[in-house]
Amino acid sequence: MKKFVSLLCAAVISSCASVQMIPINTVAAADNPAIIEEQLDMPIISIDTLGNSVSSKESYTTATVTIWNENGDIDTPEIEVQIRLRGNVTLNCPKKSYKFKFDKKQNPLSLGDGAGKSWNLVANYFDTSLLR
Repeated sequence: MKKFVSLLCAAVISSCASVQMIPINTVAAADNPAIIEEQLDMPIISIDTLGNSVSSKESYTTATVTIWNENGDIDTPEIEVQIRLRGNVTLNCPKKSYKFKFDKKQNPLSLGDGAGKSWNLVANYFDTSLLR
């Protein structure tokens, strides 16, 4: 069973005056404790591709994932995953969706009905209402 985690649109985050935006090109921005503390209205998922590019929906790239919950605690410590792009039309959009696979079943952030090996980060680029 596939699990879906919806990413919050940057427009919503930037509309909050008290939240400092992390520049997209910032490397390891989620490792900065001050940034993590400021943005904890929602969980933070940090993906480090170890210098490799994620540019295909057919082939996986090795990466590490760290997940902080909304309380600032590490929910999933740095764990190795295989990651690739997902989608069809959205592959040409600036905001990408990703699929990643763990070595064994995981349930990050205790979401859904149980653990799964494959998880999707869905960008919902065309959802202008920000409700899906």
